[in-house]
Amino acid sequence: MYNHSGEVIAEVITPVLLEMGIISKLGYFIADNVESNNTYIRALLEQLRPNIRYPDARRTRCLNYIINLVTKALLFGKDT
Repeated sequence: MYNHSGEVIAEVITPVLLEMGIISKLGYFIADNVESNNTYIRALLEQLRPNIRYPDARRTRCLNYIINLVTKALLFGKDT
């Protein structure tokens, strides 16, 4: 069983970002609506880019995912 908490995701992704040498280019993130993405992005930015003041403002929602959710709700009802 895998732990998909935001802290664990950040712990796994951080070494990859360091190896790729792209830390200075991190700024905004696109992700779906799962709450662990908020935690992951916040933890990642606090650790690697502490100069970014409002990490929660650096996350945007995936428009395709939102359109998909809205379409399903319109076609099949809100409990889909």
